[in-house]
Amino acid sequence: IANSLSNSTPPSLIVKKYSIHDENKELNWWELPVSLDELKKQFAPTLSIDDLVKYRQTFVVLDIRKPEEFEKERFPNSINVNVKDNSIVAFDQFKGGRIVIIANRNDQAFVISNKLIQKKFQYVCVLNGGIDVLRKSNELIGSA
Repeated sequence: IANSLSNSTPPSLIVKKYSIHDENKELNWWELPVSLDELKKQFAPTLSIDDLVKYRQTFVVLDIRKPEEFEKERFPNSINVNVKDNSIVAFDQFKGGRIVIIANRNDQAFVISNKLIQKKFQYVCVLNGGIDVLRKSNELIGSA
C-alpha cells in the first residue's frame, strides 16, 4: 500500500522546495518566500503546476474564480464553483475526491481550502500560483 501511495502522491504535496535564487532575477508572486506566520494559516498543501499537469487525471480541479473569468480561460476539465460570500456548500458533491483549488491568488484559495478541511474534506490542495501559473505555462483553454 505504501508503494502505491508514493506512486500516486505528487511530490510537491510532500516536500516543500526551497531554493537559493539570484537576487537580480525577478520572481513571480508565487515564487516569493512565504513567512512562517502565513504558512501557519495554510491548512492545505500547495501543488505545483508540474504535478497538476502530470497527475491531472487523479484530481477534481475546482476553479473558484468568477464565472465570467472562468468562461474566458480555464484549465481543461476544471469545474467552476460559486463561492459567494466564501460559502462552501457547493463543494459538498466533491467530498472524498482529490481536490485542487484554483483561484486568482493563493490567499483566496486558502480561505476556501481551510474551510473545506475544517469540514472534514480529506484531500484538498491549492494550486501554487493559481491562474497566473496556468497562464504562464500555457495550460489554459478558452476564448482568451
